[in-house]
Amino acid sequence: MSNVAQRVLRQRGFVPALITALGVLVVRLLQDAVPTVVGQLAYVGSVDQLSFLVGQVLGYDLPYAVGVLFALWVIAPIGGALNLAHVIARGLLASATGAVLLLVVQFVYSLVAQVVALGLNLVGFGALDQLLQAFVSAVGAFFSLTPLVLLAVLMLWLWHSRRPDRDAAPGLIDEV
Repeated sequence: MSNVAQRVLRQRGFVPALITALGVLVVRLLQDAVPTVVGQLAYVGSVDQLSFLVGQVLGYDLPYAVGVLFALWVIAPIGGALNLAHVIARGLLASATGAVLLLVVQFVYSLVAQVVALGLNLVGFGALDQLLQAFVSAVGAFFSLTPLVLLAVLMLWLWHSRRPDRDAAPGLIDEV
């Protein structure tokens, strides 16, 4: 493993935040994959649904989970010493961070797709519509995935409260 990866893995709070974000990602993958696989049983040989699933994972689930990881690792780590209101507020912040990263990824992806399809001369055409679609998608993700993130954050908090000697490192929100 490289030195950078070793340093990141040794930082306090990274591994629990990574496990929590991976848990959110795995649940989303199961929610997406099971209906897709069951639907594929009727249409053996069709790859339309599977390509949609890959696009869903790379363009929706993964950016959201990376945003949750960033929030729980850097901005607002969860520790056992926090009370329930702070844990819920940090869970909402993690969900909002995931939604913001999702908005950025989807907007950039739509702009790149437009450049590929139409060329550089029409880049500004429809950019506001694409931003609005990315915003609606991010707001929908926030409202639909926040309960999952809150459940994961509460489980992380309970795990940290059982291990008071190895509490999470302070985040950016703690230094304000």
